[in-house]
Amino acid sequence: IKTNLEACFPHDRVRVVGAPCTDLRRGHPLNIGLDVACAYRERYGFACILDDDDILYPNFTSRLVRALETSGADIVYGSSLRRDQNGRVTLGYDVLPFTSLLAANFITTNSYVVRTDFLSEHQIRTASDMHYLEDYSLLLRMLESGVIAHCIAEPISEFTTGSDGNTTEREHPEEFSRCQDIISLLQSRVAACTRLADFRAELLAFPFNCRSPLTQSEYEILTRTENALAYGNANA
Repeated sequence: IKTNLEACFPHDRVRVVGAPCTDLRRGHPLNIGLDVACAYRERYGFACILDDDDILYPNFTSRLVRALETSGADIVYGSSLRRDQNGRVTLGYDVLPFTSLLAANFITTNSYVVRTDFLSEHQIRTASDMHYLEDYSLLLRMLESGVIAHCIAEPISEFTTGSDGNTTEREHPEEFSRCQDIISLLQSRVAACTRLADFRAELLAFPFNCRSPLTQSEYEILTRTENALAYGNANA
């Protein structure tokens, strides 16, 4: 497969990479891609992630990279739309303050770009043995490393709901439960090194007026984040 792909892209703008350890989980190929992006960070100034069943809109790169350059942030994220198996498109996740990741993940894998210099400097990787939530783990590790985040309140990508990662009944429920436990421990660890005052300042500066009104579940995410920082319990 690698040979065939390289024949399709003979120029050096496309680099085909394989993940040789087939006994590892979804976190492994993600880490391989991050390793390559960081190794060539002088050429690739930023990285993004795209699963084979998701979509990036035509303005994805221009909007996010422009925001990356003007804001000086390490990561820029936008909102995402959800496409169901019947082709209907609705709002998937709207933007929230980045620190709210302590309570829930609202940033899909294909709705952000991050500087490769930041990934390299802080050695941001996910766990190679995670089959679920490896993308969430990656974002929490960025938060733990003091990432400077900026958002744009507009849809810049779509994700589909048919894959195992986006369903309520998982193909491997025991593995999903194990990955949830990993995330809970990581949330608590990150909360312990995050200041409540910084989150409140982030709330005050956040462009809530540029997005749709907060839903009840989004209010709950903000409240749980506040509780996690005030009482040291990310699952409060």
